[in-house]
Amino acid sequence: MRMCFAAALLATVSLASVAQAQERFEVVLAPGPLAADAEQGHLDVTLKLSGVDAAAGQPLLALPVVIANTATVATTLQNLRATDAAGEVPLSFKDDPVAIAYARHWIPGRAVKGDLTVSYRAPIDNTPPKRGAGPPYQLRTEGGGLSGVGNTFILIPEGAKPYDISLRWDLSKLPGSAATSSYGDGDVSLGVGPAGRLMSTVFMAGPMHRYPQDAKGGFSAVWLGTPPFDPGPVMDWTQQLHSWMIGFFRDPSEPPYRVFLRYNPINAGGGAALTNSFLTTYGKTGSGEALKGTLAHEMIHTWTAVDGPGQWFGEGNAVFYQALLPLRAGLITPDDYLADINETARRYYSNPLNDTPNDQIAPRFWEGTRVRVLPNDRGAMYFAVLDG
Repeated sequence: MRMCFAAALLATVSLASVAQAQERFEVVLAPGPLAADAEQGHLDVTLKLSGVDAAAGQPLLALPVVIANTATVATTLQNLRATDAAGEVPLSFKDDPVAIAYARHWIPGRAVKGDLTVSYRAPIDNTPPKRGAGPPYQLRTEGGGLSGVGNTFILIPEGAKPYDISLRWDLSKLPGSAATSSYGDGDVSLGVGPAGRLMSTVFMAGPMHRYPQDAKGGFSAVWLGTPPFDPGPVMDWTQQLHSWMIGFFRDPSEPPYRVFLRYNPINAGGGAALTNSFLTTYGKTGSGEALKGTLAHEMIHTWTAVDGPGQWFGEGNAVFYQALLPLRAGLITPDDYLADINETARRYYSNPLNDTPNDQIAPRFWEGTRVRVLPNDRGAMYFAVLDG
């Protein structure tokens, strides 16, 4: 009897899990028309969710208002509309208390059941952000196309429910263009998992340039417009380093790694490590050589904890390895390595804030560059001493 009950319970749990995993979340992205020199534009977003069961007044969808000192479209999106089988769903919103990072939550005025379709327009404006420095997450136009990270324009269903997520593109208003994301070219299926994966996904559409032209391994690079240098040589260097790192970290697979390159008027040369990819930036001037350290640094995060015991650990070991591994791979000279580690030492030991305790760095992170580099430099010097 107990065995029969246990088997029946297991079957019930399994069926429930399968049913839950079959709930779908489809994201359809439709860029508006963009001239090659356009500084403004829009992206129409349609979200299709199945298996929704939300009571009136229960938060349904969310999007950060500010994330990592970067403003999103939460307060500027247009024509927001939600419908289910019963028709229009009235939506109100409530914001979290203002903080370094906080979100807006959309709340239905009545119960929502079954399939839900949400649509809205995300405006794009290349005006430099008023908040100042931050990672290059925001939607931007460039070279007749657009790019951005999901955490600035995709509303995510509340809760931790897994979804079978698919991504679809409608490029009818961008003729002659292609689309890609951290998960691959064109329309892709992400499989079953948390909807939050879309938050760390890079999206790009337009008349794209690629390296290599026909990607066969795990590495590829894409960009829009015309950078002030030829990206080909530095992307070839990065591809060689990626292959070498796979062996160094004893990875039995060849993890996908996609570089998204775009213009940034504020903090050129910086970037952000995201799902299977790195978003790096350039300014009006500069060279591909200047990006090598950043590309090496961010690629290391593919195999090491970004945070671990703290940012000093995740960022520190990336700074420590960013020149050491290219040196071991024969891709930079010993003089290049010495210049890199001496620059880290100079920046740390000459920083007047270098006695700031670790637990004070996060709340003061966007106070200034001298605070932001502390965990990176402190961790790197710790690992250098430990290695010595």
